[in-house]
Amino acid sequence: MQSNVKLVRNQLSNLIVGILTALALATVESSSCSSYAAESDAIIAGAQKEGELITWAVGEITFQTMVVDRFKKKYPFIKKV
Repeated sequence: MQSNVKLVRNQLSNLIVGILTALALATVESSSCSSYAAESDAIIAGAQKEGELITWAVGEITFQTMVVDRFKKKYPFIKKV
């Protein structure tokens, strides 16, 4: 009977540690997301002023074309890619 109690306590302890770890990670990720968003906004504002992007790549042309097309679709204010 005592070994079952120890087992349940151990499992409960592991569960509590897991929950606290998940909460801590969620808090850290939440704060880093907001700083990432601010940094991303600043980069996009700078890109709007500059208006062009120079790329260099090695690989399949079809893949490179797909990447450029998607970039142009997401950031239409960049006129020269």
